[in-house]
Amino acid sequence: MQVSAIWIRVLGYISLATATVIFALSLLGQLPLSRPIAGYLFASGLMALVSGALIIAAKLRETNNPLAEKAVPSSLVAYLLFVLMTMHWLNN
Repeated sequence: MQVSAIWIRVLGYISLATATVIFALSLLGQLPLSRPIAGYLFASGLMALVSGALIIAAKLRETNNPLAEKAVPSSLVAYLLFVLMTMHWLNN
C-alpha cells in the first residue's frame, strides 16, 4: 500500500505550521506546560526538520524519483519517532 504524495505533503505542511506556532508561543512566553523554553525550541526545530523531510519526500514521489522508495518510508518513520519522543518528554 502506497501513501499518496498529496497526503504526505499535507502532513508536512500541517506539521510545519504547528512547529511555527509552537516556536512563536515559546518566544512569547505562552508555554502550555511548565517545561523549559529550550525544550520547546528544540522540539519545534526538530519538528520543522522532520516536516521538511516529509515535504521533500512528497516531491520526490510526485516526480517518480527512485529515491522516493527510501525517502518516503524513512521520513514517515522519523515523524512517528518524533511524535513518540515528544509524548515521552511531555509525560515525564
